[in-house]
Amino acid sequence: MGQQPYKKLTDFLGDRVVLVIEPTINYRTSVKQFLTNLRVKNLKLVGSVAEARREMLTRKVGFFVVEWSLDDMNGLQFCRSLRKEAAYKDVPFLLMSVENLRHDVILASEVRIDGYLLKPFSYEDFCSQIFNIIKQHQAPSQLNALLEQADAQLAAGDLAAAEAAYIESLSLRERSARAFCGLARIARQREDPDTAMKHLREATRSNPEYIEAYRMMLDISEDREDRTGIIQAASVLHSLSPDNPRYTLVLARTYLELNQLEGSERFFRKTVALSPRLAEAYKGLGSVYMAQEEYEKAMKSFKKALDLDADDISTLNSLGLAHVRMGQYKEGIDRYMVALKLDPNDARVLFNIAHAHEKKGDVERAKWYYSQALIRKPGFDKAARGLERLEKAQPDETAPLPRLKSS
Repeated sequence: MGQQPYKKLTDFLGDRVVLVIEPTINYRTSVKQFLTNLRVKNLKLVGSVAEARREMLTRKVGFFVVEWSLDDMNGLQFCRSLRKEAAYKDVPFLLMSVENLRHDVILASEVRIDGYLLKPFSYEDFCSQIFNIIKQHQAPSQLNALLEQADAQLAAGDLAAAEAAYIESLSLRERSARAFCGLARIARQREDPDTAMKHLREATRSNPEYIEAYRMMLDISEDREDRTGIIQAASVLHSLSPDNPRYTLVLARTYLELNQLEGSERFFRKTVALSPRLAEAYKGLGSVYMAQEEYEKAMKSFKKALDLDADDISTLNSLGLAHVRMGQYKEGIDRYMVALKLDPNDARVLFNIAHAHEKKGDVERAKWYYSQALIRKPGFDKAARGLERLEKAQPDETAPLPRLKSS
């Protein structure tokens, strides 16, 4: 290939290292040979992100070559984390993958991965990607330069200049999803969600798998409490990023709000599988079982949630309610009292304690706790009706009861 291509790479790197993350020995050997042929002297090959991070503590990295499929963190996730760090936000990143998945390429562009190399690849394929990436970094295209300028102006708060730059970008590429998303961000800052959604729909028509557009659609739908929009956006996001528990959790919660229990349970279970230490997923699953009147299953889920987050008042309250629904009034009241210690002014917990005492037959304590709920929340109709019901049924002969501390 001559001396000049080698010099392009070595001049570009200077004293920086090429860091290769490749767990497969055969490919690691091939990449090492290819880079050696390109006269790269500063080279480090590792098998995992954890090893790479250790090397990055003492080495200045000028180029990343990373396998997509890694045990501890995939290549896309690693690049996403790097782009959040000032030292690595612009360092070239070449992704390798054994599978030709179209959505992988789309996701790669989302986090500014510079090149995508399908395995198996030849020396010529490898060199072509390396030199193309260097060319892009040394002389970015007019469109990319304009989009970078627009992004910087938007970040600086100059909405008018950013808008002009995004519109100019669309004159260079009529269907630029990135430009449409930029215009959508401007519309959101101007508190114009309808225009933002219009731009985002254009972005997804241009690129049906442009994940950033769907994320913004989800945010806007959540702000509007538009459950149909939430489900549509989160469903697409889940299909594009099936390992992200955020989207399964959003779907599970929304289906629960719509009382679509089968769908809610399915997505809460998926969330648990993806993130086994996420208390919110177990709590949500417990709520589904409560709605299905499967109280023993609900208690197991709530207890698992409390194992992960012992001070969650809402979960303690729900667990208490499950006990009461099963006629286990003492156990339910015990759970409510733990929640009440965390927040003595929680009117909902006070109401539930009153209701449990009423079910248990302890009328005077029930009346007292209903009254305490009303003190904390004067417009609490259910507490008022409960107190009125008991006072009509029995004259006030209240025995001395323990005082609650106000916080």
